[in-house]
Amino acid sequence: WHSKVIHKGGVGTSQFLPGEPLLLSSGRTSNSLQMHVFEGRSARLLRHRTGHTSPPTVVRPTEATTTTASDSNTNNSSDASRCQMITGGSSDGTVRIVSTVRSVLDMEYSQGAGLDKRAAQLGIDVSELKLPVLLDLAMGGKLMLAGSSQNVNADSNGDMVSIHVNHSMAYVWSSARKSQCGPVLRQSEWHISSVQKAPP
Repeated sequence: WHSKVIHKGGVGTSQFLPGEPLLLSSGRTSNSLQMHVFEGRSARLLRHRTGHTSPPTVVRPTEATTTTASDSNTNNSSDASRCQMITGGSSDGTVRIVSTVRSVLDMEYSQGAGLDKRAAQLGIDVSELKLPVLLDLAMGGKLMLAGSSQNVNADSNGDMVSIHVNHSMAYVWSSARKSQCGPVLRQSEWHISSVQKAPP
């Protein structure tokens, strides 16, 4: 069994579950957990959980999280979506949706398709292509959250706008697509700032 990368930054600990063909590992610096299942002589990733690599400085409860506990049945995925928040501001440059009751609903918002492939072509780490650290986030209306039973409209408008440290652009995000969706906002008098570092 061979895997090029188990945890970015190295493996902190790993342990087999008693009586099971399951290997659980944690990252040394990546704040991640991975579970691999062994089938014969090979293994595959079964489950994984990842969080911010450093504490977030921006935490925004979603509109639905203001409901009372009696209004939410946490055994139901649609109700569990009421207990989510948007987080960012960590040094990893990511924006995430985090559930306080169901970790399976946690996910990172996409900053564009093909970032990993592009980073490999340039010979740099994918983090160098991501936006700078999140400075602040504005949310409008009711977000479409993970676990929601609503249909996702591929042409849905963005419902969040972010600004970033030492960066003159503002970015629009879609909670329906869980990704940056454009347009990039900039006043004509704003200085243009670089989105990515120059390749080595």
